Amino acid sequence: MARRVRVCMLALEAISAKVFLVPLMERLEREGFEVHLVTSPGTDEFEEVRQGRAWTTHAIPLPWGASPLQDLLAVGRLTAHLRRQRYTVIHAHMFKCGFLSMIAGALMGSPVRLYHNHGLIFLIRKGVLRWLLRMADCLTCSLAHRVYYVSFSNRDSAIQERVVSPQKARVLAGGSIRGLQVDRFIPNDRIRGRAAEIRHSLGICPLDTVVGYVGRPVEHKGFGVMLRTWVEFFRDDPSMALITLPSTPDDVRQWIGELPPNVHAPGWVPDVAEYYAAMDMVALPSLHEGLGYSLLEGNAAGLPVIGSSISGILDAVEHEVNGLLVPASDRAALADAIVRLRSDPELRRRLGQAGRERVRQRYDPERVLRALVDEYRELIRGLKEHR
Repeated sequence: MARRVRVCMLALEAISAKVFLVPLMERLEREGFEVHLVTSPGTDEFEEVRQGRAWTTHAIPLPWGASPLQDLLAVGRLTAHLRRQRYTVIHAHMFKCGFLSMIAGALMGSPVRLYHNHGLIFLIRKGVLRWLLRMADCLTCSLAHRVYYVSFSNRDSAIQERVVSPQKARVLAGGSIRGLQVDRFIPNDRIRGRAAEIRHSLGICPLDTVVGYVGRPVEHKGFGVMLRTWVEFFRDDPSMALITLPSTPDDVRQWIGELPPNVHAPGWVPDVAEYYAAMDMVALPSLHEGLGYSLLEGNAAGLPVIGSSISGILDAVEHEVNGLLVPASDRAALADAIVRLRSDPELRRRLGQAGRERVRQRYDPERVLRALVDEYRELIRGLKEHR
């Protein structure tokens, strides 16, 4: 019996593996690969991606922030792990994990080194920090055999910035890391009933307009821009409501010092589709983005979306087709887009319907996962031909 090809997926945090990588690993296992996962331990998400899975999960602490000593130790731990396991393919995700893993993989001479970029963080930095981040990404890309981007605009930006060579840069199918199951977000009777209950429990009237922000409560996701826009333009309008997920009231207060009466932050929720059904539009005013999954999810739910006109989101939103684009950090433009959608139900309907069909066609999970498997098989064939 032929030995299965050994593949190692690497993610800095287990929550990233849970959200983005599980479908990829499940598909690779079904296709006959022997899959391993390396990620940092110590969280509930680590146990979720470890227990009862077909793959083997390895706990290796990987640092998030910039710390030369901790980074050096992490590279040492990764190199030792790769030496023991002798994977054919190592596939690292996101900026920091890619940086550490490609160095370790190059030191070990791993046969196939893949770097999956989920967003170009250096684009929003300036001065020395921008230069350092860009050079780190340049090194990562130079050590990888192929570099994957989750959006075409991110790929094009990376090529334009001379971070990666055009020959290495790829996008799987229409983009994204795992595609999106549209049917999960289409409201049925149960979801619509729960959406009505959610509105009622939050004190939102049936005719009120609800704007949704779905993303981490961090600067680069535009959380601060969203909240400051709300306080400036909508705080005193009782017919408007903002729902932010998965943030908590404390997250909101940390940014603006208060929790306005028409801002709702319920924290983590078990079924985000129920909350999309309670919204009238979704806004994600990110400062940098790989793609913007909440915009795809909002479209899948039949909602119009508003996004920043930046690399990454340019793939998720076509202006006047499935949503509206506004300049990054422009609070007045964001408010104008919200008001425009609020005042035009027919526009909301048209953009939402077009968005759902667009997501279904461009981000079909089967296309994305099939493209990944095809990439693996092509690279492995290349190895055999050069032996």
